Amino acid sequence: MGYRSDVGIVVWAEEPDVIDELLAVYAMMPLVQKHGGADAIGWERFETKTGAGLRCYFEDVKWYSGYEDVQATEEMFGLVTAFYEERGATVGARFIRVGEDSNDIVEYDYGDPDIYLGDFMVTRTTINFYNFKIS
Repeated sequence: MGYRSDVGIVVWAEEPDVIDELLAVYAMMPLVQKHGGADAIGWERFETKTGAGLRCYFEDVKWYSGYEDVQATEEMFGLVTAFYEERGATVGARFIRVGEDSNDIVEYDYGDPDIYLGDFMVTRTTINFYNFKIS
């Protein structure tokens, strides 16, 4: 069984070509290739009026840094950081993991700190009822 989480990741760049280049470099990384590439990992490309992005979502997963598939997915964060720091690209990424416990929420942002990624992905708290009958 184990502890399970929901994980969302969004990457956005002002220049759509940056997203295409990020994906091309990402696809060549050994761990990514080992796990079937960007499509197998679940990256989806999207367009906005002001740029382009990538997103992926994992529901009810074991998200441990020692797992290779997690490491392969998280390779994107290093690329985003490098594209921002070394090339000056307007690119950023946001990671959100929500665990089973009500106070277990982790959020990280990477790349350009001036990009507001809350337009694409935020955490919301909800209330769900399970396993009871109302009479």
